[in-house]
Formats: sequence, C-alpha cells, structure tokens
Amino acid sequence: MTLHEYLKALDKAALEEFARRCSTSAGQLKQVAYNNRRASAALAVSIERESKGAVICE
Repeated sequence: MTLHEYLKALDKAALEEFARRCSTSAGQLKQVAYNNRRASAALAVSIERESKGAVICE
C-alpha cells in the first residue's frame, strides 16, 4: 500500500493523530504522499511503524 492510499482511508481526526504519532504534521505527510517532498529516513521508519507495516519503508 502506498502512503497516499493509506492517508486517503483516514478521516481528518485520524490523519492528525497519525501525523502526531509520526512526529510530523498532516501537511508534511501529504507532501510526501504526493511526491512533492521526500521523507527523511526517520520519518519513513515512523510511517512504517505507525501504519503497522501497511506502508513499507523504501
């Protein structure tokens, strides 16, 4: 599953909570999901951990 697909499935509150658990903002996650920015290694690991492996760190 891509980050974009994962984020699309979340409502606004769940997206904000996911971003908080990843130590970033919802806006930053969307920038990464739409390929406008690259995720740092730490953020990529956080996304994989907090999505419980649904989005893998590449």
